[in-house]
Amino acid sequence: MLDCKFEGIEDGESALKECRDIEVDRCSFALRYPLWHAYNYKIRNSIFLSTSRAPLWYCSNGELIGVSIKGVKAIRECSSINIVDSDIDSDEVGWKSRDIKVINSKISSFYLFFDSKNIEIENIDFKGKYSFSTVRMLL
Repeated sequence: MLDCKFEGIEDGESALKECRDIEVDRCSFALRYPLWHAYNYKIRNSIFLSTSRAPLWYCSNGELIGVSIKGVKAIRECSSINIVDSDIDSDEVGWKSRDIKVINSKISSFYLFFDSKNIEIENIDFKGKYSFSTVRMLL
């Protein structure tokens, strides 16, 4: 997908639910639950607006490069994700997730990576409170 906008009436949701083997570049998501149960995905240079509630849940084997996430409850119960050069501003980031790698990114959140494991971070700018609560095997 290239240069797509997912927007519309407020009750629209789940634009890419249960997808696999996709690449998304320069797209904008304004609806709720855009990626749930995604597998083998790459998202580049895209934005999840504040109306994109819970943008990534139950997703695995993914890559976010140059992505901006403003929706609440971002990246939840996910696994095996690389996040690079991205900006995430969400009250809940990385909850109950595993095998997440974050490089050269900005994150603003409360309870960052709550109850998660195998989190690797390198060169992040973090703002928030109560980060890494009950995290296991932080590298």
